[in-house]
Amino acid sequence: TLTSIAKSLFLAGRKEAGDAWFAKIAGWGRNMPDSYRQSAVINNLIKTMISVGRVKEALSLVDSIEMDYFKASAMAEAAVYFASVNRFEEAVEIAAGTVGMLNDEEKEKANRFVFLKDQLRYVITHGILRILLSEYLKIPPREIRFNNNLYGKPYLSEDCNPISLFFNVSHSSQGIILAFAKSI
Repeated sequence: TLTSIAKSLFLAGRKEAGDAWFAKIAGWGRNMPDSYRQSAVINNLIKTMISVGRVKEALSLVDSIEMDYFKASAMAEAAVYFASVNRFEEAVEIAAGTVGMLNDEEKEKANRFVFLKDQLRYVITHGILRILLSEYLKIPPREIRFNNNLYGKPYLSEDCNPISLFFNVSHSSQGIILAFAKSI
């Protein structure tokens, strides 16, 4: 994919060329008429940028997309959060604090990961997601229920989402980005 080209250039030490490709891809993503494809391109781009250490630039892109995309979608309120866990001890501590918030399906999925680092990232991501959703929805994290669309992407169950809240999660080995928007 195009993001792979940008990543390869970046990792080969050609940072300016890699950044130029990142900018081109962001422009193409913004101009796509289909919002699902647009978000898939931008989501992939953001993950790739984070994976090569361009976290600040990825967040800047999130901010610019947030404004354009949510305005176009008639969203009244939007927020983006970034979390980074760099030390193993810190990750274990956070995971231990959040694992109790996960439902049985999430715990089973976490246990299917082969590597401990992937299990920890999954538990932390879903724990933080539940904590933030709990703040928006004013219900305990454990009571939040999800459904999946045709592509397997989770969304909030209607019976626990009275405010029409939407979310998206993106992560890499270096960080987690969680985006939230309320529909009007």
